[in-house]
This record gives sequence, structure tokens and C-alpha cells, in this order.
Amino acid sequence: RPDGRGYMLNLRTVGILGGEDVDIYQARMPPSPVLGDWCELRLPFSAFVLTSRGYVQHSQAMNLETLKEVGLLVADKQTA
Repeated sequence: RPDGRGYMLNLRTVGILGGEDVDIYQARMPPSPVLGDWCELRLPFSAFVLTSRGYVQHSQAMNLETLKEVGLLVADKQTA
């Protein structure tokens, strides 16, 4: 349900080196045109970029078979 804040969706996969390493892909969620109403959002996997410590990395194909976690975070730098 949109509240006017900026959000990002994170997908964590097993890293390309395996082991405990993980890769984090992020996509910014577009704002809804109508605040307060539930809406359906579709983000294609092509909208996700590989990141490391907040910096976009060179392109790398995401392996969905190794998906470990899905996360949602507030990304507008405003206090709650």
C-alpha cells in the first residue's frame, strides 16, 4: 500500500564464488500514482542491478535457482 516513500526490493543469491558469499541485486520501486490504495506492482528481473556496498557493479546474470532471500527497504533517506 503506497505511502509516498521510496522503496527498493533486494534479491540475495548465492555468490558466484559460492560458500558464504552472496550477491545482492536491487531494483527501485516506482511510486504509485494513488497514495493509500493497494496496487499491483510488477518488476521484471531485468530491472535489478548487481550491487556491492551500495555501488552498482558490472553486469552479471542473476541465477534465480540460487535465490536465498527477498527484502524490502525504505530508500528515501527520511526519518520514520
